[in-house]
Amino acid sequence: MKYLLLIGLALIVLWFFRKLNRRRSGTGRASAGRRPERMVQCARCGIHLPESESIRDGAVHYCCHEHRLDRHDP
Repeated sequence: MKYLLLIGLALIVLWFFRKLNRRRSGTGRASAGRRPERMVQCARCGIHLPESESIRDGAVHYCCHEHRLDRHDP
């Protein structure tokens, strides 16, 4: 019976260290794959948003289509 407990304890310790090792190595890969994105400001309301989510009109960025249409209003 004591051998079963020792084997079970060894398996739990092994599982814990593998999980810890995966977490460390996984964090490095995930952060290396993602690059920070440039933030832009809506020319109408001033909100900051990622460039990929903005609506671009020439060199000016907007947060939505309505703000691009209302670009001449204050």
